[in-house]
Amino acid sequence: YDEYTLQQLPRLALNIAKQKIGNTPFYYEFDSEFMHYWRREGTKGQRIDLYPRVSLPYKWGKYLNIEPSFGSRGTIYFTDNDETEYTESSYDDVNARGIVDCRFDITSNLQRIYDFKIGRLHGLKHTFRPEITYEFVPDIDQDDFPAYDKVDRIPRYNRITYGVSNFFIGKYWLNNGDYMYPEVGRLKIFQSYDFEESPEIFHAAGRKPFSDITLELDLDPCSYFSMSYDTALSPYDAEWAGHQLLVRMSSPRGDRVSIDYRQRPETEDQINLNGTVVLSKYLTFSSRQHYSFLKEEFFKQSYSATFSRQCWSANVTYTDEADTQTWTFMVNLTGIGSIGKDTLSKGGF
Repeated sequence: YDEYTLQQLPRLALNIAKQKIGNTPFYYEFDSEFMHYWRREGTKGQRIDLYPRVSLPYKWGKYLNIEPSFGSRGTIYFTDNDETEYTESSYDDVNARGIVDCRFDITSNLQRIYDFKIGRLHGLKHTFRPEITYEFVPDIDQDDFPAYDKVDRIPRYNRITYGVSNFFIGKYWLNNGDYMYPEVGRLKIFQSYDFEESPEIFHAAGRKPFSDITLELDLDPCSYFSMSYDTALSPYDAEWAGHQLLVRMSSPRGDRVSIDYRQRPETEDQINLNGTVVLSKYLTFSSRQHYSFLKEEFFKQSYSATFSRQCWSANVTYTDEADTQTWTFMVNLTGIGSIGKDTLSKGGF
């Protein structure tokens, strides 16, 4: 890390899951966090973030669920200003921010069970959930507060989001005669409409109130295979905004392979391949390959071997990145930590 890199030392969080308030029909939940941000040069300090929320769930008939909710977020900053040529902003030593928001959810659940037998899979439950959500967060000036992460710049929202979620629960037979019911698949399709961008409100052509249509697919049919796929389609020009595919595979003895593909028009088109082979009880070999289709080259490659015993392990890694070759030796003592460093580098600067 250089002197301007922001570090979190430490982070403390206390979260309370949704619970009923006594004998009333109301529910509450609470998220809180204390963060200490530190760096040698530049603005640093502490932040306390408190975010309680109250909701009133209501079931209308057999299929319709309605839930209005109200949240109030309070954030306190204790700032140590250390102005440099890169960080010239100055903030109050102690400052506070308050933001309220409201949300209105309408959902429904339709379910169907399919009975069949394919190996240990003895059935599947499909839940189809249409969802409509309205969110409102006012637009407030937050320039008087440090910007450490996304919590410090809460965007304004005045939008409605609609879509469908599909959940698939498998019924797997176990050797003892019992069954387990893991989630084996999930498919979500959503889109938002932003009222602040509505041309009817602003009387301006060219505004785009509709968001991209997003699709999220997750498959986890067994212990040794999983897949995630995300994409988005523009409703205005029918062009894809990007793709992200992640596939993980493993074997009972511990071999692992992962394929991570990411694509964004004109900015990103790369694939990352990671693999680990178990050569013996104590020895494993791993490789990581990062390839850019835009540059038509491998921009990072690494190979490593790890020797493990009960209380310690030793690792040697060779990395080739940006015309720089590096050998790294590392010894890890279980429960204590790692000792090691780059012992030889060639190329680059």
